[in-house]
Amino acid sequence: MTPCPELFMFDKEALEKIKEIIRPVIEGDNLEFVGIEFKVECGRKILRIFIDKENGVNVEDCAKISGRIDSLLDSCAFVSGSYCLEVSSPGLDRPLFGEPDFKKFEGSLVKIKISHAIDGQKNFIGYLRGCKDQNIILEEKCSGKNFEINLSNISKAKLEIDVL
Repeated sequence: MTPCPELFMFDKEALEKIKEIIRPVIEGDNLEFVGIEFKVECGRKILRIFIDKENGVNVEDCAKISGRIDSLLDSCAFVSGSYCLEVSSPGLDRPLFGEPDFKKFEGSLVKIKISHAIDGQKNFIGYLRGCKDQNIILEEKCSGKNFEINLSNISKAKLEIDVL
């Protein structure tokens, strides 16, 4: 068993350490580790793990991985207090977590929120036209204008359902 560091809040460093611990469990079941997020929703702390496989995951896949991860995290001091662990499919509006996701979904319609405005704008809906050297090229859906956005500036990204 991997030794568990003591982490008292789910900051970026903590989430990276959690990924290192849970990734082998997920991949050991021939599933893809998609990503992880920590949110506070309605006053509840939620640690959300996204998994996938070629034909999509089902409830049984999520339940099995949830049980394995839950027992693993219970043996660690990851957070003071309680939190809710959720394991789920990324869904049709799949969140994008890094350069591999942006490359994989090149050409797709995405919704992106950034931390530091570009031309006075922080929210974008457009098509991924490329990803290289930690930057994406986004063609805005309405204007057709291209924006180059550094991945470190992206606070949230997800696929958007493209309705014609």
